[in-house]
Amino acid sequence: MAASQAVYHALKAPTDPPRVDGPLKIQIASAAWEDKSFYMPNKGEFIAEFVLTKLLKDKANAPALNPVLDARFWTLLSHIISETKSTKHWLLPLLNKLPVAPILSAFFQLLNDLESELRVSLASAVDTAVAIIWPLAVQKINAEVLLESFGTFLASAKYVRQPNVGLEHIAATLTSSLRVAATNSSNKKKLSFLFIQNHLHKWIAAASDCGSSGLQEELYVVGTEILFNVDTLRQPYDENHPLFTALQSIPDALTRPFLPRLFSSFVHSTRKHRGALHGQNEANLTFFDSCQVLLTAAAPTSSTWETRAALLRVVAEENIFGSGQEPSLKSIVPLALFALDSGDAEQASLSVSCLCKLLQIDHELVLSDVPRILTELCRHPAPPPSVFDFLQLILDYHVKTRTMHEHVETLFAALVSSPRETSDTPEEYRRLSSSALLSTAYLEKLALSNRRFLTPTQAGRTVKFILETLQSCWKEFQDAESGRSSLAFSSTQLWQEINDSINDMRNDFLSRALTKSLKASRKSESWGPQIVATAILRLEYALDAPYSEKLWSKIEGASEDENILPELKVELFRILVKWSAVDQDARSTQALERLLTYLENSGSLQVSWSGGSLSSGSQGRAEGALATLHMIVDRWLPTIDALASEAQLRRLVSILVRFNVGECDPDPLHADGASILLTALSSAQFWELPNLRTAVLSYADDATSMLVDEDAALTTSDGAAVSLTYQLLLMLPIEYMPRSTRSELVKRAINADVLSSSLDGGNLTIRLFIHNAAMHTGYVDQPVANLSRYLRHLVQQDLSSQAPGDHTTVTLSLFELHLSYDILVLTFPDGLFMIRALLKSSEQDSVQAILGVLRSCVPSDLRGSANASSVLVCLVDSLTKGFAPTNLLKDVQDEIFNLQRRLSQTLASHIQDVGQSKELMSLWLHTLSLGRWLQLSGQSGVVPFIGRQICAQASSSTSSDHTAAFAILAEELQCIPESDRFQHLDSILATYVLFCRLVSPDGQTRLDRLLSQTCNLLSVAEFSHALDLTCECLSDTTHSAQDMPHLVHMAALLLFDHPTSTLKVTQKFLTNCLNIFAGRSQFTDGPLSLRLEVLRLLRQQCSDSPASLRAADMGSLWSILSKFLARSKVHDAETSPTAFYEIIAITSALIRLRRDLITPTLPSLALVIQQLIATLRRPRPQLGVKQTVLVTDSLPRWVNCKSAVGSDQGKALARLLEALITKTTIRSNTSTAELQRAESLARPFSKHAAYVIKAYIDAMNDPLCILPSELRKELRPGLFALCNMLSDHSRDAMMVSALDAGGKTIMKNLWTEYEKQKYVGKG
Repeated sequence: MAASQAVYHALKAPTDPPRVDGPLKIQIASAAWEDKSFYMPNKGEFIAEFVLTKLLKDKANAPALNPVLDARFWTLLSHIISETKSTKHWLLPLLNKLPVAPILSAFFQLLNDLESELRVSLASAVDTAVAIIWPLAVQKINAEVLLESFGTFLASAKYVRQPNVGLEHIAATLTSSLRVAATNSSNKKKLSFLFIQNHLHKWIAAASDCGSSGLQEELYVVGTEILFNVDTLRQPYDENHPLFTALQSIPDALTRPFLPRLFSSFVHSTRKHRGALHGQNEANLTFFDSCQVLLTAAAPTSSTWETRAALLRVVAEENIFGSGQEPSLKSIVPLALFALDSGDAEQASLSVSCLCKLLQIDHELVLSDVPRILTELCRHPAPPPSVFDFLQLILDYHVKTRTMHEHVETLFAALVSSPRETSDTPEEYRRLSSSALLSTAYLEKLALSNRRFLTPTQAGRTVKFILETLQSCWKEFQDAESGRSSLAFSSTQLWQEINDSINDMRNDFLSRALTKSLKASRKSESWGPQIVATAILRLEYALDAPYSEKLWSKIEGASEDENILPELKVELFRILVKWSAVDQDARSTQALERLLTYLENSGSLQVSWSGGSLSSGSQGRAEGALATLHMIVDRWLPTIDALASEAQLRRLVSILVRFNVGECDPDPLHADGASILLTALSSAQFWELPNLRTAVLSYADDATSMLVDEDAALTTSDGAAVSLTYQLLLMLPIEYMPRSTRSELVKRAINADVLSSSLDGGNLTIRLFIHNAAMHTGYVDQPVANLSRYLRHLVQQDLSSQAPGDHTTVTLSLFELHLSYDILVLTFPDGLFMIRALLKSSEQDSVQAILGVLRSCVPSDLRGSANASSVLVCLVDSLTKGFAPTNLLKDVQDEIFNLQRRLSQTLASHIQDVGQSKELMSLWLHTLSLGRWLQLSGQSGVVPFIGRQICAQASSSTSSDHTAAFAILAEELQCIPESDRFQHLDSILATYVLFCRLVSPDGQTRLDRLLSQTCNLLSVAEFSHALDLTCECLSDTTHSAQDMPHLVHMAALLLFDHPTSTLKVTQKFLTNCLNIFAGRSQFTDGPLSLRLEVLRLLRQQCSDSPASLRAADMGSLWSILSKFLARSKVHDAETSPTAFYEIIAITSALIRLRRDLITPTLPSLALVIQQLIATLRRPRPQLGVKQTVLVTDSLPRWVNCKSAVGSDQGKALARLLEALITKTTIRSNTSTAELQRAESLARPFSKHAAYVIKAYIDAMNDPLCILPSELRKELRPGLFALCNMLSDHSRDAMMVSALDAGGKTIMKNLWTEYEKQKYVGKG
């Protein structure tokens, strides 16, 4: 007792420490608490009171002496409260006397004085203590105090980014408590005012970015609930509201990104409290107007327009705009026009985005200002995507309202009024022609809309307007050209018919106007007349105006002028080519000659063209040549193919092939020579032109002429040219190449490959061409001598080097093709007597080439030569696929035996390294395959059997090549002695199950393929042994749960890929599997993966092998399906639609293919269909817990109410029900389809249809469940099929005895719908 008194007085002492040079009070308190043998009355309460008093009274001390920053106090407090029993009776009064909120506020304020590591550790200690005492302390803390603590945290919220889990937990606890207190506060308006006045700035900063997305959202939500509650929302949020007054004092960089989110929360709040508010939309738009005032208070920037666009997005998404509220939104249009005129591209783009949002809200907000907007858009030469969106919205509006004529008039008005008073008229023209209004994409959409939606009356009015506009523009041009003679066409007011007006313009005005403009261009050489001539030529081209001899001569003369604008030259050549297509005489040939000369002299390899107006000077001339070439390739190649001479076509091909396809510009908005060439070569039309195709082949023949001789010298420049030529030929479809030409080009390609010594990519192009030509014909159409020489070259030179992956792949493919052809010549000499007669001296060359390959392809170091390993693999594949060793010549047979012996000896020396090298594993596998092909028995001449060893190594590593190891193990089965085959087969099956756990889905597919190939080669006894072992494993309860799905999958593979003459053992195995699945709940109530594998096995047998089913299997099959659909109190995390589809597929296959087995078991079929209908139910929303449990317990395990069965599954069930009335034939071993009569189950199943319909009615009539309308709609065809089976007597009996009032109503409605759609034989 004396000791307890000493502790008491020490902790109550006025100084700390109580004695000079003595321990601190916290040390005394900690020692007293930790000493379990020390007795003190109410020790826990007393020490806890000391800690809380110390924290509260000394919270203002300096950081070094402040107990709030001392983790020992918080740790001791948490230990006392957590280790003491029945603390609530003394802790609650203590917390009422010593409030925690000021301590917590002090903690937040002092965080800035700590280092990062100390801050994290302290926050963790504080979090532990606060988590215990806060639920008791918060009950006596009012909302204002919580708000003050919340405000102090907001100032330190930046420390959450570090990260600081403890601080985040404390903040989440405080935020949650404040949210509850604010909701229950009786003076919400005062709370909101305090929040705006003291904490708004800090709250916006923290809610914008505090480092934790979850906490950030909680901070934002509690702030909006304080700001926008039912009391504050009654006050209008105009520009004088305290909220916006406070926002004006906060930096724009912080408030502008935050305003749209705040506006969205305001809208949601008004909608939430709409019952207590009046004028909801007016309040929302008042808030919007206040935001606008805030944005317009400072000079506009990009962030201003981003915020404005986001605000408009909220208006559009929440649909808060109503009639009479136009001024709020319409005031944005003048601001957008000012931004378009400001010259700032980013602001202009964002302002157009705002206009797009206004159009989406209501077109009337913008329509009156569209002419001015379009005029401004014409002055932006590089329009952003938002401009095209705006134009598309305007176009869609006029299409919907059928006012396309008004839109065309507006566009013309904008184009006419767009040019400004400036001295740089060419620059203004280029800016206008590059604008969005004159872009190709928009003009195509405009033309399409006019063709589809312009009425005849509107078309006449539009044509009249266009003609008058053109007349006005021409008059202005004439007035500007002083001293020129006047020219005009008839006034449209005097025209009686629109067609006569257009014909008058085509036949008279255009030719005269073009003549005068060309004449003015030659005299003054000024920019204006040339541009006018360009425009008239475009109009003449579009209207297909006729021409005269005089006009042709003038245009020809103008095309020879080197000083005219590039755009005018392009249009001159275009009109000449068009006229040449009509008038095919000598003038056409001369026009094409001028065109080709222009392309040859003005073209450049480095220029690109954007599709808009052309530049000036030499750059413009190069762009003009490129535009002309683009125009020819895109439109006039058929005309040139028909008119041009052979020499001219060769010149055109030479112009095109100057560009390298490999250097094509990836930018889709710009065209260069390479992209134009690629477009031409990729076009089927290009290769359909016979003359042009002949010119391309002639060019290729000339470019490769130096390769005719095998001994020719090939320089570096020649090699590059040859590579480019074959790159061009790769684009040519092989079927368009004559056989003689193809054979000659392949011969030259072989010579080029042999003569070339580098692997810089040129060889790859050449070999790709040879490969494509060979793949087209199925063989290499070359003399055997050439093939043998090339085969030696491929092996000796290329495959010995380390080439890129693509190069090696193509080379190996070529190697296999050549090798197969050479072996073919040696295998069937009598069948190829014509080749032998023509090439008597070549046969020995082919033999020597084959022998040389066989002798040289086993290097001493297999691990150091990956390409040599690939050659060996390719060689073995070529030998073992399609050839028999007895058909080869004796010399070749002997050399293959030597190859197998040398390969076995070489691999045996690397036996320790096989498991670590994929190349060696592949070689080992192919060596085994080669030994089997050579019919080597036992281990005679075969490498040792190491399959089990390699598989054991692979099973302990996830990075090993499991499929290669398994392939070796499976291949050894064909070489192993008969006495060991059963044991080895057991190892294969066990390894398969083991590896299924380790491989990826692709690896699983390869394992399945290997096991299937192995099964097909088994004898009946071996296959029966494999089935017995699998059945024994399935029935063994000691197997691991993770292996069971793979065992079932293996059983499915054995059933599907069985050898011949194994039907009886397969049927027996299937029966055993069904009995096991039905007898053990693990297969129907185990993991989802196992259940799905069982269903896949059943679906496979029922769909792919229905004849293997017997009547004895049906009981187990129906039992399994019924268990899958049975009620369960345990459910998967998500609904499995796969399980539903598999059950539907199984049942449907039985109905369609094995009607003979279904008929005796119709009650079981009806029960399964009733259970399927029951799975479609879902609980009604807002059910209680017990009611929801009642529904979920009535559903199968694979159905989860959170993601219930949907309408797609209802459609599948409807198809199943319709299958009952579909006539089919039986698929069994004893039935013959030709002698069968197609029948359905409609008649026998009619006795059970009523019970299935009742199951649907019960699901509809369940008060706790619903069937959505979409699902009922999809299910309706199947229900009608059941009604079609149901007789009137059965229907009436069901109505009387089986249904209550609600069920009768549902049945009447169903029958009424059935009668409406029922065909009665009329019409």
